[in-house]
Amino acid sequence: MCNEVSGEVRGGTVLQVHQVTGDILLHREPARRDWITPARVLAVRVLLVLLLTCAQQYAVTALGDSTFPDGTAVWPLGVDEDEVAELVAARMRDCASEVVTAPVNCPQRGSAQRVHSVKWALMGNTRDGMWVVWHRDRFYVSGTAVMTLGYVTSGSHGYEVDEVRFTAEVRWRGSQTTTADVTLGQGMFPGLIRKEGFELTREEIGAAIRRRFNACTATTESPMGIGCPLAADAPRVSGVQWKLTNLQLAHARIEPDPEFGVVRVKGSYSVTASSCGPLDSQPQPLYTQSGTYRATLIGVAKGAARLLEIKHVP
Repeated sequence: MCNEVSGEVRGGTVLQVHQVTGDILLHREPARRDWITPARVLAVRVLLVLLLTCAQQYAVTALGDSTFPDGTAVWPLGVDEDEVAELVAARMRDCASEVVTAPVNCPQRGSAQRVHSVKWALMGNTRDGMWVVWHRDRFYVSGTAVMTLGYVTSGSHGYEVDEVRFTAEVRWRGSQTTTADVTLGQGMFPGLIRKEGFELTREEIGAAIRRRFNACTATTESPMGIGCPLAADAPRVSGVQWKLTNLQLAHARIEPDPEFGVVRVKGSYSVTASSCGPLDSQPQPLYTQSGTYRATLIGVAKGAARLLEIKHVP
């Protein structure tokens, strides 16, 4: 005969059995799940999220996969963002001293070929808006710059504006880090660069555009010179007299571009080329160029604007 008693035996509890024949088997009560509380469930979930985040950060690689490294790590002691940004800006200034249209290890590119007397110039504040992060043993930087390019080709002068998106890798060696430790590349990590303090007033914009048109119409050649709006049907003649007959400034459309720190402007214009006849005769109109101008300007000093380029839009 087998007698069974079910229950839980705890400290302070006495089980008395009288006149029992055979064996007595005590069965342990199934363990209760009191430990699974909402607080403990939440703690487990938070722990899983932290583990996933750490795994993602560990998986981030350098520039090769076009992923901007995570910047939450603690930076080296004694270094700040301005110091790193200045190193990259100095490296960009080195690139501006190059004398070819597509320098190696520099982000800028010109479209002209078989040219000489190449001269680059860096415009605006390259440091403004830079992203700087520390990842593992080095800094990664992303930014934008505006560069102008002048050159000579086939006996004539050329001019271009290159709006550059660049990345940089800075191998940090403490106080001994120099521009030699900065590697520049083209492109930009995901995310928009936003520069500050580059806006221009309508008066500043209007003055710069009018100065350019006045300079363009002072020539006696058609088409007008470098840096002037060029129409495809402009005749190639000499000995002409240009006159600005219309220039929209008060109602031109102004569009600030914070990514590059420039201001873009669209408006209408009209210029007329006339023949330069004898002194006692009236010039005869030869050609009228009219349409839309598209200008790009940048601030060069407080209250002053520089017109980088102006193009004709039919």
